[in-house]
Amino acid sequence: MNIYFILGLFLGDGNFNVRIRETETLPWFIPMFRISQKITDDNFNLLTNLSNFFEERGVKSGVKKDSKIITFFISQIKNVKLLFSLFYSHGLFGKFDNLL
Repeated sequence: MNIYFILGLFLGDGNFNVRIRETETLPWFIPMFRISQKITDDNFNLLTNLSNFFEERGVKSGVKKDSKIITFFISQIKNVKLLFSLFYSHGLFGKFDNLL
């Protein structure tokens, strides 16, 4: 497993979005990086290995099961920044500062 494989998986089945929560004084922005798959043993093992891959690199991630879907996710600003810095270190983004 490497960054290029993960990027291909993300481009095929993933999504990136920002949730906006309202607080008393300011909006709160929560970036989310997710890859969802149908629940099978192979997909569960793949997404669990993906989570372990990122945990070894200091990026906190998780795997969540629903009734029919399994989802790998990375949330929180610091973890998404670490993810983007991994992509950037492999030459995948030319405008890293704009992503942050």
